[in-house]
Amino acid sequence: MRGRLVVRGWFVAVLVGVLAAVFGPVPVRSAVAAEPSDCAESTRVFGVRPADGHLIELGVCLSAPAFTSGVEVDGGDWHRLRPMASTVDGQAAVLYSVSSDGHLEWRRQEAAGQPFGPPSPLTLPDVDPAGIGSLVVPQPGYLHTQTGASVRTFRHTDWTTGGPDLVEVQPLPVGSTMLPPLAAVRWGSHAVVKVGPAQAPTVVRVFAGARGIGGGRLPASVRFIAGADPWLFGLDADGAIVLLRQSPTGAAGGCENCYITPWQLAATTAAFADGPFSRVVVPVDHTGSPTPTLRSAPPTNLCHKTGVCPWEWLSYDV
Repeated sequence: MRGRLVVRGWFVAVLVGVLAAVFGPVPVRSAVAAEPSDCAESTRVFGVRPADGHLIELGVCLSAPAFTSGVEVDGGDWHRLRPMASTVDGQAAVLYSVSSDGHLEWRRQEAAGQPFGPPSPLTLPDVDPAGIGSLVVPQPGYLHTQTGASVRTFRHTDWTTGGPDLVEVQPLPVGSTMLPPLAAVRWGSHAVVKVGPAQAPTVVRVFAGARGIGGGRLPASVRFIAGADPWLFGLDADGAIVLLRQSPTGAAGGCENCYITPWQLAATTAAFADGPFSRVVVPVDHTGSPTPTLRSAPPTNLCHKTGVCPWEWLSYDV
């Protein structure tokens, strides 16, 4: 098999050279999954393929929503890695995960489409990683761990190199509320969770004091969400990774963050994308407040003019 691939690559190289000599330079599309060559705004996501547990990278065009074909970036069994979170360092990506034997690990990918390096163990002070229910990177260099009603915040000073030590800093202001798994956190603004029955899943934006404001229904097929406004990623019932978009028209009557329009499917992975998938991880590349703060929830009396507040604007007990 390897010999056939070498011959094929040699043949393509010769063919491109011949065509260039006859017709001029021949444009060649990048094979890197996360860099669609004709896309003005792109990102990348990682999915776990249940057939073999391998980690697949997919490029995503946001300006003209579409997924590229998948590239395998790690051949290990990622089913054994439970909570996962990711961030970016320029062209590189960093991925945090908790292994099946209860260790927090760090990995680095030097560029899109390249394989991840080996895991480096991390040390969490006074936390048993085996009990962590979810991990969230709010911004590069920081990590939230969610265990039951506890959401703790850690600074990873050597996050670009995988240094072992994490230092706890002030917690996220959500008290001891039992939150659903956090999909995303934007310091200085809000967190994102999914609530509701499978037939009517809903995005809820969580503000200081764990005050939840409805943020628009999701398509009924969506079982899991990751990422943050204005784009969300999810998994549907068939294991496809979906890109979700919400038109920001819900801030009626001066109600900030009360975007109630339903989330729409903007793109779905096709059969060539190496799916189906059992998990999706979205690298975080934004930076907000320098401290783990959340805004106060917008008053519900600003959410309407008529005196009747739509159900999506009612406060949730999250």
